[in-house]
Amino acid sequence: MALKPCKECKQEVSTKAKSCPHCGAKNPTVSGKETAQGCLGIIVLSIIIAVVVNSCGDDDATTKPKEPAKTPKEIAAENAACRQDLQCWATKHIITAQVYCPDLIENLAKYQFEWTDGWVDSKFTHFLWKNKTAGTITYFGDKLKLQNGFGAFQNYTYSCLVDTNTDSILDIGAQPGKL
Repeated sequence: MALKPCKECKQEVSTKAKSCPHCGAKNPTVSGKETAQGCLGIIVLSIIIAVVVNSCGDDDATTKPKEPAKTPKEIAAENAACRQDLQCWATKHIITAQVYCPDLIENLAKYQFEWTDGWVDSKFTHFLWKNKTAGTITYFGDKLKLQNGFGAFQNYTYSCLVDTNTDSILDIGAQPGKL
């Protein structure tokens, strides 16, 4: 245990003491200069860490070759190829179904409803072309239970018809059962 003079009364005090037993001063062996030096050290260390983190990010940006920007003609060709593939086109437009359809499907419930999907599960697990040339896709799911007049919940399948040209909902439906 080291002893140092108290900053107030100058009597010997342990360096581990939180207050001086003689005069009651808080942190009797820590001077204002030492406190300022500690704060300055933390600030300098923070600046060094920020510089290192930022320089690491810049290195990644300069070492990776940047892809040239796609021309509108290339983008149109990619979209045309994607539109011919149901998986690609349905995946590209499923956000419309996931955002707008659940509320409309919930409105079909006469009583209570309960979604059985999880946080990361999609409500729509299947999809089919309704009309490929018109760009309409029907999305299907079975993660819904609707309450009947007796209070029991029953599994339902549901569908949502999406016009991918306008990203609008054309029709919804629900019927008892599972996919």
